[in-house]
Amino acid sequence: ELHREARGIAWLEHAFRDLKYSARLLWKSKGFSCSVIVTLALCIGLNAAIMSALYDLVLKPLPFTDSERLFQVRNVDENGAAKSNSAWSQYIDFKKNADLFEGFGFLLTTHKPIQTVEGAFRVRGQSVSADLFTLLGIRPLLGSLFSSDANLPGKHQVAVLPHSVWVNEYNSDPNIVGKQIQFSGETPYRIIGVAPRSVEVFDSTSRFIIPFPATEERFEVQDRYMWPLDLWTRLKKGTSHQAGLAQLKALERRWLEEVANAERRGRYSSKIDQIELARFNPLKSKLALLQAGSLLALLVGCVNVLSLILSRVSQKRHELSVRHGLGAGKIAVARLMLIESLLLMTVASVAGGILAIGCLHVINGYILSIYSSLSPVSLSIETLVSNFLITGVLALIMGLLPVTLLWRIGLLDKIDDSARTASMNTSMKLLGNSLVVGQVAIAFILLVGAGLLARSFYEVMLVDPGFEADRVVKGRISLRGIYSKEQRASARQRILAAMEEIPGVESVAWTIFESFKRDHKSHDFYLRGATYNSEGREIYPLQVVSPGYFETMGIPILEGRSFDSENSGDFIVDRTFAERHFPGGSALGAELFYQPQGPGNGKPWPRIIGVVDRANLQGLEARDGQAVIYGLAGESDQVAGFSILLRSGRPTGSLIQDMRVKLREVEPGLPLHNLGSLRETLDRQLLDRRGITLLLSCFAGLALTLSAVGVYSLLSYNVQQRRREIGIRRSLGASRNSVLRMIVHHGFLKAVIGLALGLPASFYLTRFLKDRLFDVTSLDPLTFLLAVMFLLSVALIASYLPARRAVKFDPLESLRAE
Repeated sequence: ELHREARGIAWLEHAFRDLKYSARLLWKSKGFSCSVIVTLALCIGLNAAIMSALYDLVLKPLPFTDSERLFQVRNVDENGAAKSNSAWSQYIDFKKNADLFEGFGFLLTTHKPIQTVEGAFRVRGQSVSADLFTLLGIRPLLGSLFSSDANLPGKHQVAVLPHSVWVNEYNSDPNIVGKQIQFSGETPYRIIGVAPRSVEVFDSTSRFIIPFPATEERFEVQDRYMWPLDLWTRLKKGTSHQAGLAQLKALERRWLEEVANAERRGRYSSKIDQIELARFNPLKSKLALLQAGSLLALLVGCVNVLSLILSRVSQKRHELSVRHGLGAGKIAVARLMLIESLLLMTVASVAGGILAIGCLHVINGYILSIYSSLSPVSLSIETLVSNFLITGVLALIMGLLPVTLLWRIGLLDKIDDSARTASMNTSMKLLGNSLVVGQVAIAFILLVGAGLLARSFYEVMLVDPGFEADRVVKGRISLRGIYSKEQRASARQRILAAMEEIPGVESVAWTIFESFKRDHKSHDFYLRGATYNSEGREIYPLQVVSPGYFETMGIPILEGRSFDSENSGDFIVDRTFAERHFPGGSALGAELFYQPQGPGNGKPWPRIIGVVDRANLQGLEARDGQAVIYGLAGESDQVAGFSILLRSGRPTGSLIQDMRVKLREVEPGLPLHNLGSLRETLDRQLLDRRGITLLLSCFAGLALTLSAVGVYSLLSYNVQQRRREIGIRRSLGASRNSVLRMIVHHGFLKAVIGLALGLPASFYLTRFLKDRLFDVTSLDPLTFLLAVMFLLSVALIASYLPARRAVKFDPLESLRAE
């Protein structure tokens, strides 16, 4: 034995022996093992899935050289609200005069029609500046990228393929350079190269990358914010963020001072954010909220498991004392408990990893339905490593903490028969009670947060959209590239006439701007008789519509009349506008002017000919937003893109099929996209709110269930340990009800204490939900009251069940067993 131990491998044999013993013992205690494994697997799996999404979409560094010096340039208005639109003239100004930056580049999401044997479709791509690839430090995988003059007229009929498109659609053809991409109605684009996968970080659905065509009208210096270009830049080494921002602000001020009518074109200042912070900023707060919820659920799960292990150690106290009395050292006892804990955590981590993969499928479904340009999230190596570290720390705590407590209170040195049935030592009782109280407090925080979000979602669903969303089907059509400007008006009239022939269609209308966009374009308006300056002008969304729009949408006309083809210069306003500017009076006949350069120059003032009810064209959650002004789209309007609206009682699916058939009869090369009923569009806008509410509710439900299990488990163990005491009480005349009240009071009191701790914490933490709430305050009394009642009800049930079992003990049998 001494020789074998001297070789230094006895510890391995002892560890293997303890591993087999722990596995055999845990297999026999299936209830305990399953409780621990399921609890930890749920918490670890959910946490790993959310952490993967947060890392992939927000925290993961960009795959570009010195990405910390890459910034996105945005324009913000006087209130600090972001306006991401930039234009070619702003890009040129910054590129020539901002010498604290290495360069500038931009990209613009664009769509092109293609014709296949199945019909006409739109494909998504990127239109970029020629120097974007140089700015990002991207080199081609095959061929070359854009030359410095690629944006100039006559030079931009070239294209670069993203790596995934080259692989999936062209089978990694090494001879792809020189081939052509044909879009409907356009000159073919010649493929000059293949870009690496890193470019897909901005848009994973992009099928092509082409140069932005800098036509003559885009050099107009006044049109500084007219194109939705995403403008990127790279700071020079050694230049601070503040210095670069100050230079861009100075250039904006110079433009305002030097350019004619610049005040009316826009009054914005520049803002630069690191691309890592700017690219997925809408997702950041949502994922951070879910990550906080999953971490709280993980904490509740760990506390629950620790409570179970404390109870189990108390039951095994006699066995551990005997082992110690027969010569096993404290290290050996600690090793046994640590191996048992590590075995449980390993199984739970594997199960949690499998669950995380399933959760990611659900999360990807929600995220990709809202942000279709993102790549699917996968379980990253970083997340797996973090998961492994968390598992090791939890195993260490849960394995060593109970044994450490037994050492400190000297219970390992006591061997007597009472150790089999005695209750936990006072210190262990206090720790067990504290863990249960902590579970209840955390569960209450999650329950309040989920309740506030659920109430907000309910309030959003109660909002009247202001139109008949179930009876209107929309589709988007672009005539660009198929018809010349002179042909567009007649082509649109043919399309509308064809749609009116569809059986069951009651009316047809069209509008230039697509509805339900929260970044709807706004314009300057002037009321005759009011005094305006550049700081005090009125800015409202302008919705350009055709005659019959309000009848098709089902928007009631409150005053005046609707549009006809003869009043193309007049306006119709909604109820919000009328109440704001004509309180107690009528808006009819008031003169309203819209022009970028402002009123004057002898031009006539159009009149307000009607007032319609409020329609939430920017989504249900924007119902308290800006008023809407409607202008008439003329029949000769040469606009390329427009949305067509059909009012019908037919099912949406069959109506869309007939719309496609009719459009092919007019022009086979025209794609019809963004199809669906207005109700489906509104529902898609609520997907992110619905998903976050559902996931946080799952975390709250999990935490509440674990808390109830913790109360139940602790009371059940106490009841089992106090059978002798309960038998004596019953023998001395205690009634069943008194014993029942005693045990229920013991558990209910823990819930009340946990509630008292969780209430002030909820008051503090729910203020971070303000941006996610709708018509509900973060201190909503009804939500807090319902959460308190629900939690106390669950705690009462969890306390009652073991108490009812306790009163069924036969006191004589309990005493005889002793």
